[in-house]
Amino acid sequence: MKGQSEEEKRRILAIAGNPHNGQVQPLNSIPDAYRILVRSYYYNKKTKRGDGNKHVIGVVINGEFLSSEQYHQRYTRMGRLRPVLPSAPKRRGRPPRRAAAQADPIAPTKTPSHGTSRTEADQATAGTDTVTADAKSDRLTTETTSNSSARQPRSGEPAKEPQAPAANLDPTDLQDAAKGASTPAPAQSIAPHVMPTPWTADDPCIYERMLGAVPILYQTAVNCGIVDDLRAAFEHEVIVNEILSLAFHWLIDGNNAAQRYPDFSSCFALPHLGRLEEDELSQFYATLSTAKPQITRLFKLRLQRLPKGTRVSYDSTTIPTEASDIYLAAPGKSQEGEIRPLAHLALLVDQETRQPLLYRLFGGNTPDCRNFEDLLHRLEELGTTGNDIKVVCDRGYENTFNLLLATQYKEKVLMAASNLREEYIDRILRSCTDMWDACTCIPGTTIHGRTVQVTLKICGQELKLWVHIYRDSYQTVQAEASLQRQLAGIEQRWNATAVKDRHTLFSDPLMSYFKWPKLDGPLVRDNAAIDEKLRFAGYFANVSNFELNCAEALAIYKQRDSIEKCFKAGKMGVKLNVARAHREDTMEGRCPVAFVALAIQSELNRQLAKRRDFPDKRKKPIHPNTYSLEDVMTKTRSIELAYDARTRKYRLNGVPRLCIDRICEACGTPGAYEHLPAYITNPMDLRQC
Repeated sequence: MKGQSEEEKRRILAIAGNPHNGQVQPLNSIPDAYRILVRSYYYNKKTKRGDGNKHVIGVVINGEFLSSEQYHQRYTRMGRLRPVLPSAPKRRGRPPRRAAAQADPIAPTKTPSHGTSRTEADQATAGTDTVTADAKSDRLTTETTSNSSARQPRSGEPAKEPQAPAANLDPTDLQDAAKGASTPAPAQSIAPHVMPTPWTADDPCIYERMLGAVPILYQTAVNCGIVDDLRAAFEHEVIVNEILSLAFHWLIDGNNAAQRYPDFSSCFALPHLGRLEEDELSQFYATLSTAKPQITRLFKLRLQRLPKGTRVSYDSTTIPTEASDIYLAAPGKSQEGEIRPLAHLALLVDQETRQPLLYRLFGGNTPDCRNFEDLLHRLEELGTTGNDIKVVCDRGYENTFNLLLATQYKEKVLMAASNLREEYIDRILRSCTDMWDACTCIPGTTIHGRTVQVTLKICGQELKLWVHIYRDSYQTVQAEASLQRQLAGIEQRWNATAVKDRHTLFSDPLMSYFKWPKLDGPLVRDNAAIDEKLRFAGYFANVSNFELNCAEALAIYKQRDSIEKCFKAGKMGVKLNVARAHREDTMEGRCPVAFVALAIQSELNRQLAKRRDFPDKRKKPIHPNTYSLEDVMTKTRSIELAYDARTRKYRLNGVPRLCIDRICEACGTPGAYEHLPAYITNPMDLRQC
């Protein structure tokens, strides 16, 4: 260690526990901090000589030895102590409103220039609000320094005492999320009796940021209740604002890559006021993966919003990944038929509002029918048994054992049944006699239906099921016409093929509907095989563990399309079909952000599908789907906010106001741009990056 005595080296190594072959290396960016390295020696077979390598085991800072992991958890790169989230977040940068009202509104404030050092500025502005500008950043900050103990630690100077941890939160789990972020209070209008603070000519008083569709997305998040649920679950505004900002980035940018977020946050006015780099985002995702109680509380709050008798859909989708450190990435068959490392994302969605209610991650080699018991267990833990919720699943979950479990958990389940299940084949055969009669036709459709009660004995227990059997007349005719066209095509190919080459046609599966022919003879159809194929053409079935008639069961199952649309919107809007994670913790930490983004996107799509009529006849009505989500993001992307802190006035640039108002009406967020966004209470409170 250059410039350090041997006695000082021994003192530092003694703090680190006198490691064998330990070396001391100073940290140039942090005073009085040293990195402890251990050198190990070995014989290098390639060079045929002795060699060695160095390994960092920890850091000595403030007379304390910390491992590398502990150091990164407690300190930033520049040696600043990472702030621990307080239980009651206080607004930094401005005194309480009562104190501001009592203070002299026209008292002059001395503002240090850009060349003034931080120490001089603190001494010159003790007890007043000071606006400072960082030459390396366009962010603006307001610091309140009532005494020397309230001053924030400088770069390289660790804080003496951390703040109190948040209630019901593990400080080590969520401390990384607060880096570089202030704690904004809920939006409040500026009191008329509070006079604007006078500014000098050199004061940076203009706040300019891109707004884009962020006010619409924020208001949509408030309308669907996800903001209130996040605040109640995490109990801290910093975490909520960071999750919302990441969700807005995924929706506006259309790309959930972490390396794109720092530049995006520098341009757009987001609820999160700080700037997180790519490595810091990875730490934030890792801490979110450990916040299991908070995420469970979020699911419970989302389910509590459901009224009694709600119908929900449950399904899963595959997420391909190439990361080797994710144990959930198990080999599975993708939708393209390839064997790839996959992870399963299961989602529970409200059929009416298309709002996601909870999610689960499973391995790629887990069949759908195996994770249904996990859903039942989660619903019981979250206390939804008494809400009379009806769960709708596709045929991948249809299993008599799952139906028995649902009955034991007292959950009402409706599943799509396979047409030729042994348990239902006899009932289908008995019901086929009147499936052509007009009395069994469901009004308004071409579908004939009948409900039959079945009692099965499984594991020594009797299980009552209601099997709903349907026959679609249109599908029956189409299936028969399609098979006849295919058989006619095979006959034409047989006649057009030379006798010596006809043996190549035997590999076609359609040859099973013909009697075994001779190469030099004609094809003869097997009518018995054709009748067996068309026997159940157009037939399908549902099964439920509660009493339901066939018309109600068909109407409920048709609404299951909401979860398919939710998955499609998630894959196209926020790229849920791409993992973009290299570790297990970051993949799990990205799921809450995707959950929030999907909730906002689903609510926005639901609002865009409505018709808007106005009392003012001069306004043209907005027809359903006039604007798509992509149109909203594209047309509002160039909206810019310019705010003057002296006059407290703002203006919007980039898009005509009439166009903005019409888009807001279509999105169900009228007046989203008429005032400052709710998350921007005072742009001068922004901290330096």
